[in-house]
Amino acid sequence: MIAAALISIMGLACADDWPVLRKGMWNFTRVIEHSAGGAQSIASKKCMSPTEEMKKQQAASAQAGCTVSPVTRSANAYTFEATCKLQGQTVQSKSVMSVESDSAYKIKVESRAGAQGTKELLVAHRTGDC
Repeated sequence: MIAAALISIMGLACADDWPVLRKGMWNFTRVIEHSAGGAQSIASKKCMSPTEEMKKQQAASAQAGCTVSPVTRSANAYTFEATCKLQGQTVQSKSVMSVESDSAYKIKVESRAGAQGTKELLVAHRTGDC
């Protein structure tokens, strides 16, 4: 449940605060570790503009009642925290996006909902044009 919520939380910060990432075919690998034990790995690919996707996620998250801290930047790292009410439970997360180039980035997300927590790593690489 927490991991599914975090997919929408990752793009919450104002898209103007993020670097411009190139549109094209992107490969994603997401690894989610649960505090109760176990890990899940998900791979996907999508033709998209990550920056535009962040704008869409921001709008959807605002409608869901999430609050997000301002983005802070240090070199190529962009950090923010989010709090969302999901199914009557408060989910808090801290996200750090490390941008390697306009064609590669990573996002580390640590979240907690009550006694449950997750750590997630999303690795994204642009592989070419659509």
